[in-house]
Amino acid sequence: MPPHVQPAPVRLRLDRAPTTTLLVGLLAGTLGLCAASPNVAAQAPRGGSPVSDYGGLEQACEGARDTGPRRLYQVMVESGDWQFAAYDEGRGALPVDARPSLRVLAGVAAFLPSGLERLEFPVDEEGAATLRERSARGALRVGFFLGFDGQPARACLVRGPATQSLVRGDLAYLELLDADGALVVRAEYDRLRAWADDPARVEVPGEGPRVVFGDPTSAHRGVRPAAAWIDPVRGRAAHIARRCYEPALARGARAHAMVVVRLTVDGSTGDVRAADVELSTLGDAEGARCIADALRDDVRVPRLRVATERVLVRVSVTLVSE
Repeated sequence: MPPHVQPAPVRLRLDRAPTTTLLVGLLAGTLGLCAASPNVAAQAPRGGSPVSDYGGLEQACEGARDTGPRRLYQVMVESGDWQFAAYDEGRGALPVDARPSLRVLAGVAAFLPSGLERLEFPVDEEGAATLRERSARGALRVGFFLGFDGQPARACLVRGPATQSLVRGDLAYLELLDADGALVVRAEYDRLRAWADDPARVEVPGEGPRVVFGDPTSAHRGVRPAAAWIDPVRGRAAHIARRCYEPALARGARAHAMVVVRLTVDGSTGDVRAADVELSTLGDAEGARCIADALRDDVRVPRLRVATERVLVRVSVTLVSE
């Protein structure tokens, strides 16, 4: 919030960010948010290259065919082309109605999150009411990557300026702008933070290929993951580097990378039922899958005593070879 804004902020709950989202700031009016990490707002890029017409869309989609670092794009969803859906009390989130997709570029294209991720702001009911009020005649700004997660499917189906094209984007951030174009609220997705990280700044002690496992996290209410859950896999980090990372490097994987693994845990028993690669900048699907398998086999979760049998736990893994 800018220093000149004096009214006390309304605090919005941030305990519901299913895959993704961290709210990092409400910059206008009397609404305010606590960021989950005090440095995120300062570190994360706010924009990306605007895609505002068919030519820009065609150029971005063509660029998605290239290998190498992905580029961050943004597209506006104007007033009248979107609306909020009903408040989701179970998730503690105010979703954007994106069924079946968002109409962008005055109907030239339809935007669909590549992983069918939810476009939403994690807020309580009071915050949701405030966002609805502030959204009147407002717009959405969507930040996205094309092909960032290394999916084999084509990112775009470009049909020409006279026929609607389809864009499948990897979500980076979601912003709500008011009628005057001022930023009201911003939600960020994990892949933006992974992309924005400068791997050279990540201190990973040692020499040669190595992996470092971050602490587990979960957006499930009532679940507070303990660092001890992944102590067994941390103890095998050197072995996992040899088994997973070194072969990946031989296949051309990146020297600095991040893999985010989503564990599906049975809340009644603590058993890890599945491990999926949610995000990878490694550039090698086999290596990322190997790391996910190691987490599945080695993570030890106690019985969680929650009302659901399915709890999602995420672990970020940093990989460095220099």
